[in-house]
Amino acid sequence: MVSLTTRHLYSLTFVDTYSAMIVGERGQVVRLNSVDNGNTWVASQFNLGTSSDLRSIQFFDNSNVWISGMNGVVFKSNNGGTTWATIPTGVTQNLNGVSFVSSTQGWCAGSSGTLLVTTNGGNSWQTQPRGNINVGIIDGAKSFVFLGLPLHRLNGDGTVKDFLEHVLFEEFGLR
Repeated sequence: MVSLTTRHLYSLTFVDTYSAMIVGERGQVVRLNSVDNGNTWVASQFNLGTSSDLRSIQFFDNSNVWISGMNGVVFKSNNGGTTWATIPTGVTQNLNGVSFVSSTQGWCAGSSGTLLVTTNGGNSWQTQPRGNINVGIIDGAKSFVFLGLPLHRLNGDGTVKDFLEHVLFEEFGLR
């Protein structure tokens, strides 16, 4: 396939076996489709109206897709990427990753320890947990993420289990 761009591409997600979307530098969004079992691919570009670098994209299903990027930008589509809405996040930090575990619950991780959570499909975002945290990647495959949280909860009266339950259930709302 001939490249459509000289811009850096940062994230790729497959919608299904023969359809993928890629995001990248200066608002680049490319959709790839194959109708012949992957032998050839047709590329089309989208203009989301931003010059910000787009760092991450995730489809939860064939309809729901989210993109995060520099300067706190988040875009959402409910129709597989045909139309897009810009979603205010309330932050200006770069959002380097977006991930959803359902069509309603998801997170964005970004620079300076920024972690955002949504429970309404990305229509609104809240910072989590309250206070400063650090987010880091353990391995190059980006398959293990750690959160550096303040350990003030470990005051000798509780256990590590109590602390982790506090972080996961109270700070992140995972019940």
